[in-house]
Amino acid sequence: MSRRGLFAPFAAVAVAAFVAASLTSVGAGQTPANTVAADGDNIGGVVTGARGPEAGVWVIAETRDTPTRLIKIVVTDDQGRYLVPGLPKGSYDVWVRGYGLVDSAKMRAKPGMTLDLAAVPAPNAAAAAHYYPAIYWYTLMKIPPASEFGGKGAIPEKITQNDWQGRLALERMTRELRTVRTPTPADLNIGAAGQITFTDFAGNTIVYRQTGNTIERSQNAGAFQPLADNVSTTSPLSFSYLRSDGVTPESGGVSANVYYLTVSFTVSSANASATYRGAVKPTSF
Repeated sequence: MSRRGLFAPFAAVAVAAFVAASLTSVGAGQTPANTVAADGDNIGGVVTGARGPEAGVWVIAETRDTPTRLIKIVVTDDQGRYLVPGLPKGSYDVWVRGYGLVDSAKMRAKPGMTLDLAAVPAPNAAAAAHYYPAIYWYTLMKIPPASEFGGKGAIPEKITQNDWQGRLALERMTRELRTVRTPTPADLNIGAAGQITFTDFAGNTIVYRQTGNTIERSQNAGAFQPLADNVSTTSPLSFSYLRSDGVTPESGGVSANVYYLTVSFTVSSANASATYRGAVKPTSF
């Protein structure tokens, strides 16, 4: 049995709460695909960088006009669009944060406004690591004990510990792959048997690989640490390069033609399997 959609066991740790921005209201016949229409209690817009729309970066909105300080955080979609919904009346500071970036200047906005933002590349690796060290997200995530699964706790009964580990491993890998220092063979290599080696902005050498049924990670030639177990050997961990259209594979190795990296693996148990796939555009590409 294969599941197509999996429960995402993550929440952003911030002063307030993470709010997932829905952009489904921006459709054909309403506004162009690369714009966002904000209504009376939303702030929306598009985040762009030197190479165009910035996907997967945070947009943070903060106000002190409410009885208690309020911060809401959303993530841009593949076209760089964001929408911060359900905002009380007030004046908000809005800015961008992401891998390989420094925080953008805080812009003032009120609900109902459309506000386009510019992502600001970090001037050097040290500045980038100040906001997003490579280990940052992983340290916020904890795998619940086996006693919490199978309907015994708050986790839905159909969500298994394998599901949780698989999603966590995918999240870790795709976030770290955004930090590849340069699109050159010196900083990035996909080797045989599903192994990838890369250097991040801070100069760390990171390796992901599958050994037996386990996905492992190593940093700076240190010991390999397990990320996920019960990984299939018939649909094992694999990485690939894609060109700018996000579809065409690039088989000649990393080069100026490569815009995206993909990762895929399958986690299996006695009566179920789930395949995890992700694509990421490193900030340096």
